[in-house]
Amino acid sequence: MPIRGQYPAPIDSLERGGLTIRDLCPDDKRGVYTVLTDKGRARLESAQSDYEKALDTTLKEYGCEELLVARFIKAA
Repeated sequence: MPIRGQYPAPIDSLERGGLTIRDLCPDDKRGVYTVLTDKGRARLESAQSDYEKALDTTLKEYGCEELLVARFIKAA
């Protein structure tokens, strides 16, 4: 994900936690990529099922599930 200066605090926090590293954008030396480390990828994967459950519950609670499915089918 290329970043400029607008997200330094959250990115700094992820980097301090060992979840990401910064890498220069090869096409634009002013840009920086935030790259997941192995630790960051593991954290993302471990949170995936909880995220999906929470999203499913929220969509059902607010009646958005049918709308989301309809848009997904229409886009395909």
